[in-house]
Amino acid sequence: MRRRRPLRLRAAAAATVMLAALVLLASAGACTRAETDPKATPDEPTKPPKKPDPPKPTRAPEKHREAELPCSKEVTRETHGPRMRVPDGPPCTANADCKAQKNGRCNTTGHCAYDSCYHDADCGKGGVCVCTEEGTRGYACVMGGCSVDGDCTTGRANGYCSPTYGLTCGPFTGTIGWYCHTKDDDCVDDGDCKPRTGKGARGYCAWSPEAEKWVCGYGQCVG
Repeated sequence: MRRRRPLRLRAAAAATVMLAALVLLASAGACTRAETDPKATPDEPTKPPKKPDPPKPTRAPEKHREAELPCSKEVTRETHGPRMRVPDGPPCTANADCKAQKNGRCNTTGHCAYDSCYHDADCGKGGVCVCTEEGTRGYACVMGGCSVDGDCTTGRANGYCSPTYGLTCGPFTGTIGWYCHTKDDDCVDDGDCKPRTGKGARGYCAWSPEAEKWVCGYGQCVG
């Protein structure tokens, strides 16, 4: 006749079976959690969602160059502008006093200014002839990354070629080059650049060679 195990032994065996079952269930739950979220761990805190970057401006800039516009050869003090910050030539009282170079002009400050170009072709490859809009100097060649909008259709460029001030002196030195706007620009026009806190001067939108995009500049020069 087969002897039955004592009651105490049977209870211990049952407890062992139940413990093994609980371990299996816990392992299965961990596997399921890992399958649904591989990065999840029991003690890992939930990270807040990353704040999206502000949208970039996408409109057309106010100043851009669809095609070359030759500079006018008309010589009058009125068309040349009301002021000139940096004298280009000797003192004068009338346009007739400025004959040392082509198209001499006598500015209201009493100094001669001379034009070095009328067309982009006068500036060599990659140059742009700037018809100085503020009467600061005569027409001058500047270099840059583009001359017309059609040069800005590849890579990060977004189709517009615009004039830029320098980030050191801003409008004081006038246009120093032409560059393509990009998809990563911080601004499109000067109006996008608000005054800095505690400073009255407004910013201006200019090309940054270091950042390789248009940014707001606040550098100013006087003289």
